[in-house]
Amino acid sequence: MRPSRRPDWVGVISTAEFSSVGFAERLRAGDRDALEAVVRAYLPQVHRAARGAGFSAERADDIAQETFKTFIEKAKTFEGRSHVRTWLFGILYRKINEAWRRVQREREHDDIDRIKSLGDSIVHELRDRDKDKSGD
Repeated sequence: MRPSRRPDWVGVISTAEFSSVGFAERLRAGDRDALEAVVRAYLPQVHRAARGAGFSAERADDIAQETFKTFIEKAKTFEGRSHVRTWLFGILYRKINEAWRRVQREREHDDIDRIKSLGDSIVHELRDRDKDKSGD
């Protein structure tokens, strides 16, 4: 008798299971299949949400990666009081806010650098003008 081959769909976790108590326990235990199922199920939505928040595709990739990294690191604290998607998107919301704060800080630094550069050029221009006047 030929050994039976396990169908590809065996072991696949459906999103309907994500709200079960058993699934929350699997996440807390760091079950690789459970964690991968969440990543596979929600990666497109997480990426789309980051793009919808106004980020480039590349930056949205970074935000999605940061979101899932935090999700995996914090999975042991998931209590299952909400759906895993709600919890994941709470993490995403914080990552998007952090990213916007970084963008704002970068813009402020760019503005300061531009002002400083402008100030330096004005100082040089005034010095050159003073030299020209004293040389007359």
